[in-house]
This record gives sequence, structure tokens and C-alpha cells, in this order.
Amino acid sequence: MTKRERETNALLAGDVDHDRPTTRGECMAMERPCPYFSCRHNLFLDVSPTTGNIKFNFPGLDFDELPETCALDVADQDGMSLSDVGELLNVTRERIRMIEVEALTKVLKRRGLEGHSESCGESGLRAFARAARETAA
Repeated sequence: MTKRERETNALLAGDVDHDRPTTRGECMAMERPCPYFSCRHNLFLDVSPTTGNIKFNFPGLDFDELPETCALDVADQDGMSLSDVGELLNVTRERIRMIEVEALTKVLKRRGLEGHSESCGESGLRAFARAARETAA
């Protein structure tokens, strides 16, 4: 689908998701599995923002067969192992570790501490990000 076609479809569709939750509190009160596939936190499918291509993360399952359908629900569960998160997202444990390091580096950059991310190892990066979160709170 071209960019022009996507823009035309967006204009024709109008306000389709008028009942869609706008805050996390509203989202938590919704039924599960989450019916909003276009939400960026939905785990069932991914939509490329540049091309509009759709990638089904779990091609062999229906959305109601997934153990979790919302990434925010997964994030609310403290203490999950990399393997458990990888299974929920249908990626490897190593890819989850790489995503975690990327996210922690972004947190440090946002707080103006990017020089520290190169000097400490991966475990030091986690400890430094945790300390930065605690001092900000």
C-alpha cells in the first residue's frame, strides 16, 4: 500500500476507534484478549509505520489463544525471565536481552548520562539505570 493510499484510507475511515481506551487505567479495565490490534502494545501483530505491512507474530494462533495480548500487561508482571518474555513475544532470549540493553541505553541518553553507558558492562548498565530511576523518583 502506498503512502497516498494509506492517507486516503485514513481519511475515509474517520474516527473508527471512538471507544478505544486512551489511558492505561481505561485499558486495564477492558476485556482480555485485547481487541485493538492497531494498538502499538498489542502482541498479536506488528504494523510497519513506513510501509503499512502487517506481520503476524504468532501465525499459527488466533488472538484469543495467546496467553497475553498486551505488552503493558506483560510489563506489569514483575520478575519475568528473559526466556519467559521471549516466549510471550515469539523471539529468542538473546533478542530480548538486546532489546533490554537498547532500552536502558535510551533511558540513560534521555537523562544526559550517555557517557556512562559505554564505560560500564551490561550488568553495570542495568544497575546504573536502576539507580537513575530511584534518584529520579
